[in-house]
Parts: sequence; C-alpha cells; structure tokens
Amino acid sequence: MTFSAQGQFACVSTLVETETKIKGLLLNIPAEVNYDLFLFKHDENGLTQLDASFQANAAVEKTFAKVQPGAYVLVAQATQGASADPVVFGWQGYTQIDSQEANDRFEQRTPLSTNAVIQGESG
Repeated sequence: MTFSAQGQFACVSTLVETETKIKGLLLNIPAEVNYDLFLFKHDENGLTQLDASFQANAAVEKTFAKVQPGAYVLVAQATQGASADPVVFGWQGYTQIDSQEANDRFEQRTPLSTNAVIQGESG
C-alpha cells in the first residue's frame, strides 16, 4: 500500500468470531513521512477507538487490543507527507491469550516490585 498525498487514509476490516488479541501493523514507513495507525470497534453505535499509535517519524506503528467477537477496523493515515514507497498494512490475530494480561501494551503491564524475589526450578 502507498499514500500519494498527505491526509489520505486506508482501512481494512475484519470480523472476529472468538475472543482474540489483535495486533495492527504498519511496517516499512519511509523516514521522510509520518503515518499514524488506529484500531476501532464497529457496532450499531458507530466506531469506538480502542487503540492508536502516533510515533513521530517511526518506521513501525502498532496497535494492540484484546477483543470480543465483533467487527473491527484498522485505519492508517498519512499525517505528514506521503511517499510512493510501499508499506505493509494489516494485522495479526491471536486466540491463545495470556490470562495474566489484557494485551501486550507496556502501559498495561504488571510491574514487578523492586524487592520481589523470583523463584523457580531449572531443568
């Protein structure tokens, strides 16, 4: 996929049939432009934003969400500049979900206290 002008956007949608962790991806973004990525849930009320990635001049933008069955839309937008160089735009879905975390975002991690002791057995 390519953007030919600043302000353009592209969308892909999917229908999820079981609880799934969705990772939206926008890869190989050229250095001279800025593209953003958004993940929305679509229902009878319209679109609800679940996540977004706004890393200035990044080569990669990612979104994450643990979602229930329903329709979801991934949107990429050329927010600064445009390039004829193609980017990879799409998503991955995972149904094997870690029960300890809602998703893989740093902001939702479970911090380990500084005085915690990790124990276990090897081999």
